[in-house]
Amino acid sequence: MAHFDSSREALSRAVSRFPVHGPVIRRLFLISPEFRDLCGDYALAQNTMLRLQEQSKPANDLVIADYAVLIPALEAEIEHALHDPRQELLKQR
Repeated sequence: MAHFDSSREALSRAVSRFPVHGPVIRRLFLISPEFRDLCGDYALAQNTMLRLQEQSKPANDLVIADYAVLIPALEAEIEHALHDPRQELLKQR
């Protein structure tokens, strides 16, 4: 997916979706470029889907359907990263 420029928004979207894990998300976001990219992809996908929905063009329906699948998949990746046993040390800090 394309690079997402707003780190603040990317972090905010992830924390909003998983508020219980806010501290861990913030730590991972600071130290893991891969996690930052994942959060950026998540925010970009959400923004794109919202923009397409606002346009209300029938031609966007298939693309919106793709984003409706992509967004939960990205959420699952974020959740997996939060529960990855390799992250236990980060959770304890």
